Amino acid sequence: MSGSGPDAAARSFRINGDIDLFVYPTRKFKTTLTNILFHRPLDDGTSAAALVPYVLRRGTRRHPDLAAISRHLENLFGAGLDVDVLRFGERQILSFRLDVVDDRYLLMGGRDLLRAGLRLLRDILTDPVLDEERFPDDVVAQERLNLRRFVDRMVDDKARYALERCVSHMCRGEPYARFEYGDAAMIDALTPQEVTESWRRVLAESPMEVYVVGSTRPEAVRDAVAEHFGSIRSDGARNGLPAVVRRFPERVRQVRETSDLVQARLVLGFRTEIGYGHPLAVPLTVMNAIFGGSPVSRLFRTVREERSLAYYCSSTVDHAKGIMFVQAGIDAAHADEVESLVLAALDELRAARIDLEELRTAKQQLRAGLRAMTDSPARIAGFLQESRATGGRISFQRIMGRISRVRRIDVARAAGSMVLDTVYLLAGENG
Repeated sequence: MSGSGPDAAARSFRINGDIDLFVYPTRKFKTTLTNILFHRPLDDGTSAAALVPYVLRRGTRRHPDLAAISRHLENLFGAGLDVDVLRFGERQILSFRLDVVDDRYLLMGGRDLLRAGLRLLRDILTDPVLDEERFPDDVVAQERLNLRRFVDRMVDDKARYALERCVSHMCRGEPYARFEYGDAAMIDALTPQEVTESWRRVLAESPMEVYVVGSTRPEAVRDAVAEHFGSIRSDGARNGLPAVVRRFPERVRQVRETSDLVQARLVLGFRTEIGYGHPLAVPLTVMNAIFGGSPVSRLFRTVREERSLAYYCSSTVDHAKGIMFVQAGIDAAHADEVESLVLAALDELRAARIDLEELRTAKQQLRAGLRAMTDSPARIAGFLQESRATGGRISFQRIMGRISRVRRIDVARAAGSMVLDTVYLLAGENG
């Protein structure tokens, strides 16, 4: 498979009836990416689980500290290792990612760096440094402090902070309301024993996915993944992941909070029943591009350029949850006017008042974005994860075809599904 076009076919396998593997063979890149994901509920164990990847990357018995791991990565011709924690609908995802040079670019050849990388990932996941069967106290203390500082710094990013505060009010009582890293009080209270127990539960119980993007033979990747990971999971029931919660409000929530800032942040949260796999999922993407998801969108033109009421104004859709957010940086005194303009723009789309050129431009931008996605192994892996959420039935080529077929009435139906849930304003203390 050359992978020169945007639709190099991904292959999927089930390893030992338990691990889902997705391989995207392409010769386009000089590296091969492996991303291992563990899915778990957003629940009371979120903070402990969030700490697990950062503690695991600190060392293995074979490479017992960060310096040793760094030396080993250099021996793998500058391989890159990264961990992350994500929120995907009602789930928390723990990510372990490794990039290795494709063997084609090694002068001596024959190194099989992908297998060497898989061996390192297996060691990180299953053979960490332990002190009396638990993570060392000093390692947990350091990573706990790092995570706490990271969470605290979010307050300084007022746009991100306002969005998270809107989510917490809008989705109170739903798993989605939890920040993927948990909260400061829970982080501070974590003990080495709790983090160790969380690691063991994640490894034993959490659904596991492996994504590989690069110049590979899918069957060879399947065999290598089975060799390195096929025996790490004991038999037993896996965690059942929570279904997406789709609640619609009886009335619009109005929330105003204050902080030490000059520019107020306005966030409008909308609910929809449209998620991955819904017939209107692609029209919703097109609708968002017209509404506020691009530099030529209606919100950008009207609220920012024509009326000069916002420093920025844009919309984003979380398909995994079925939520759309409009975010704007404004003077607090203009909050009501900006809200009215946003709702008026949405009403126009509901009424299918859409210029054909506007529709064509939105489609062009979305197709260009999909083509650009194939230039990044990480973004390809992300697309495969979204495809997995729809049952694995989409591809780059198919999604571009669906975008091309979206009509004005489809956009109107997607816009019509939006229900305003929460209006959140973060204003200055004197604003």
